[in-house]
Amino acid sequence: MDSGDGDAQRAVSRVWGEMEAELRRVAQRLTENRDEQDDLLQEALVELWRTDPTRYDLRRRNERRFLRRVLVNRMWKVWKAERARSYQEG
Repeated sequence: MDSGDGDAQRAVSRVWGEMEAELRRVAQRLTENRDEQDDLLQEALVELWRTDPTRYDLRRRNERRFLRRVLVNRMWKVWKAERARSYQEG
């Protein structure tokens, strides 16, 4: 692991610590099922890794808002896909 990987890991941990409660509230609004909420949060965390928060200055409100939107959009897409799949099966 190079120092860039360590920086990314620290950034993900820091950002996740700051955003997890807010994202959990989004998941709770999407579904009452706790397992589904956890799945949505997991998807958001994976998306955070993919996005690489070291590219953003999260002290800037617009960059923080953008990153939040990216994560919420991922959760929304997963939720919609699950609903569509359940509808087709049911």
